[in-house]
Amino acid sequence: EVLHTTGSDNLQEVLGEVFGTDVAAQMVPIEQDDRQQREDLPNIQVSGYVGLPGLNRSNRNQITLFVNGRWIQDQSLAYAVIQAYHTMLMVGRYPVAVIMVSLPPEEVDVNVHPAKAEVRFREPDAVFSAVQRTVRRTLIEKAPPQAVRQEISWGNPEWAVRRERLSQVTSERLKQLNIDMPIEGPGQHRKQYETDYSRPEAEENTRPVRTLPMLRVVGQIGATYIVTEGPTGMYLIDQHAAHERVLYEQFMAETSGKHQHSQELLEAVVIELSAEQMLLIEDSLDLLINAGFRVEPFGRNAVQVRALPMIIAHEEPGEALLAAIGEIECGSMPVEATAEEQLIARVCKRAAIKAGQVLSLPEMEALVRHLEQCQSPQTCPHGRPTMLHLSADQLAREFGRLGAI
Repeated sequence: EVLHTTGSDNLQEVLGEVFGTDVAAQMVPIEQDDRQQREDLPNIQVSGYVGLPGLNRSNRNQITLFVNGRWIQDQSLAYAVIQAYHTMLMVGRYPVAVIMVSLPPEEVDVNVHPAKAEVRFREPDAVFSAVQRTVRRTLIEKAPPQAVRQEISWGNPEWAVRRERLSQVTSERLKQLNIDMPIEGPGQHRKQYETDYSRPEAEENTRPVRTLPMLRVVGQIGATYIVTEGPTGMYLIDQHAAHERVLYEQFMAETSGKHQHSQELLEAVVIELSAEQMLLIEDSLDLLINAGFRVEPFGRNAVQVRALPMIIAHEEPGEALLAAIGEIECGSMPVEATAEEQLIARVCKRAAIKAGQVLSLPEMEALVRHLEQCQSPQTCPHGRPTMLHLSADQLAREFGRLGAI
């Protein structure tokens, strides 16, 4: 059995069965447009449910469209929904929406596709505009301002105590992995830790050949970029991209060495999923296990999360698993990368320090030292540059020390 509903004709109840109650609770009904429409255009009614901006996915597969009660695929209407969220979602994120379009039958041709999955409108621009305008107005009227997230919500009050205990265990393991920068919320000043950044001689001998010159940390700009000095000028380092690269290579090295890199949760967490997500987990179970997740079925449309990858053990289990599923379904890595590398890259992206986090001088120095020892320090796992280099000659030229520009 994949789907079972009460047959009550209540769309919100159906959404709860398809997407899960947690997702359905974050979706709001579309408000009908009562304004007078142009007399030369057909009567187009748009209804359904749209997710609040905080509910988003890594692909557009959860934008569902119906025309006169028939499920269809239409890239133009899907784009109209995406456009309605303009400036409300980050680049690369897509909404969850169920859109019902009703219009006179003579205004739509349903026979343009053998399976009737596509249709042709007599006035496509009018339908596009109606969908975009109606969804946009609903979001503006009903979407609350997104709260600044200071702490992770664990659902159960006891998780606050458990999370603190878990973080103590995790911090010891992170030190073993040479990850000496505990993650705090963005924009907050960091706690100061007494950390020994020296490395034993035996460990130094196992490090890869240096691919960057020795860099001296000068400071931090905008709580986002680390300013360093090298033998040939200035290096400006993106702290988030750099930490992604460090975590990725450490994680890949640990995976290739077949070491244990999971953190058992103190209590299993039950997460409701859609039928499609359940099938995806079943097909990718070995991939999730290799990346450090431990997931078990729990009922028809739910799973138990019993362990997380070590470097994201501080995260809320549901969010971490959904991010992993999204990466499996629609990876953003180059095509030659394996699925496991894609998933590990996503895990490292979530665990890396964020832009806006103020780092202490020892923390910046530790990050730069780790980056110097990476095999591919110039880019993050997704191909974005980790640093910009401004040579001493360029600086001298800009200041006019080598004559007129």
